[in-house]
Amino acid sequence: MADDDENFVDIAERIYAELKHLRPDVRADVVYDLLRRIEDEVDPEWEKAWLQEIRRRVRDVESGKADFIPGDVAMAMARERLNRLAHGDPENQADNGDQSE
Repeated sequence: MADDDENFVDIAERIYAELKHLRPDVRADVVYDLLRRIEDEVDPEWEKAWLQEIRRRVRDVESGKADFIPGDVAMAMARERLNRLAHGDPENQADNGDQSE
């Protein structure tokens, strides 16, 4: 498996090197096309699981169970976490999504 990973890395690096020579609009087209192809390959089980999660979240919102965080506060929290991660704060190395800070 390690050989496959190394091969993938080599291929990806060559692709990135070639993409740098393209105009930005052409690179954007390539990225869009790749993303569209990935979306076409959605695993039905994965899609079903996400649909269930979306429905659960909608129920939580409609019932008042969900707590909302204003966008500017959420962004400040995200920036703070990223800053701590960037500076090697071990407390946040394995973020479990807990928002009880």
